[in-house]
Amino acid sequence: MSLSKETKRAVKIAVVSITAYLINYVIKSILSVCTPQMISGEFFTKEIVGALSSTCFIFYACGQLFNGIIGDKVSSKNMLLIGFALSGAATLAVPILQNRAFLLVCFAFIGYGSSMLRGPLTKIISENTKIRQAQLICTLLNMSVFAGPLLASLLAMFFNWRTVFFSAGIISVLTSLIVYIYLSVCSGRGEIVFNKNTSSGFKGIFEIFKLDNFVFYMLISGISEIAGTSITFWIPTYLTERLKLSSETSSLVYSLTSFSTLFAPFLTLIIYDYLIRDGVKLSLIMYLLSAVCFLAVRIINVPIANIVMLLLAKFFASCAAGVVWSVYIPKLASSGKVSSANGVIDAFGYLMAAVANIVFSSSLKLFGWGGTINLWYFAMFAGAAISLYKAVKVKGAKLCK
Repeated sequence: MSLSKETKRAVKIAVVSITAYLINYVIKSILSVCTPQMISGEFFTKEIVGALSSTCFIFYACGQLFNGIIGDKVSSKNMLLIGFALSGAATLAVPILQNRAFLLVCFAFIGYGSSMLRGPLTKIISENTKIRQAQLICTLLNMSVFAGPLLASLLAMFFNWRTVFFSAGIISVLTSLIVYIYLSVCSGRGEIVFNKNTSSGFKGIFEIFKLDNFVFYMLISGISEIAGTSITFWIPTYLTERLKLSSETSSLVYSLTSFSTLFAPFLTLIIYDYLIRDGVKLSLIMYLLSAVCFLAVRIINVPIANIVMLLLAKFFASCAAGVVWSVYIPKLASSGKVSSANGVIDAFGYLMAAVANIVFSSSLKLFGWGGTINLWYFAMFAGAAISLYKAVKVKGAKLCK
């Protein structure tokens, strides 16, 4: 049985979008997986690496806020070309530079360049495929968030950190050209269309907050980004320092953790479709499970059991994130504000992650791993509390009717 024209188009869009975003997430993950190697020398310290990471997060967040709006108004192919090229070139420069101030600039460019990608990609997906296809593709795109660290950790297992940065940078620059050419050809054939948002400039950002449940999902995204970005960033160092694993074993365990969370978006979509068609309740359940598992990480000292609890904690937090990206965002296609909504939500999430990363690096210095893990499960309980408040509010509104 031959595939329909719409299905073939959806498959092509899925392959290009997922591959491109996966490459970008490898770039965003290599500092984390290379940290144990980098701090073993004299040039890098935990505080410096934390500053580099936070700089990347902050510029990514600010870039998402503005580029999300721009992404609804200008050509997606131009946004993607510049974003991949900029982040790739900056990544290539990192192993060469021996000046810490210049390195901060490089990570600022990596963060800002990366912020030009997700909005245009989700816009292309949502506006050029059917809703069920869009949800599935966005679920696969969300898997890139977890597959990226997995591939990055595999690179770190076999190559030194300089080689990892060089390789990722070159691939990103090549990706910018390939994606640009592909989208140019498809646009010329009329296979991919671009719908402009006609709202008045950046003032239109305030309209986004009027979308149904937008503020709730923005807050949920912020908590999930702390788990998916800030906590993930410190896992390789946690494994080597607290659990006393070797760098090689740490990279292997990190790869296994990333591999397990790879399937979280799919589980979220399945649970939502067949068991709990309520994003608020689903978020509440997943954050509670994640908080309990992180609490177990704090209490249990046996390495294998500790790693299992850490894996489960990350997995459940990833499921909560899936509610935002796999369920909520694709439903906004008719609003014409997919890129803008994506940008604001992602910007808020990474601002939270940037602040959390600074707090975690300071906590490690002041209170050690015990105090830092306390912050991890407090954050997940906060996500559960926000979801519970929203669930009670929604139920109260229904009773009043």
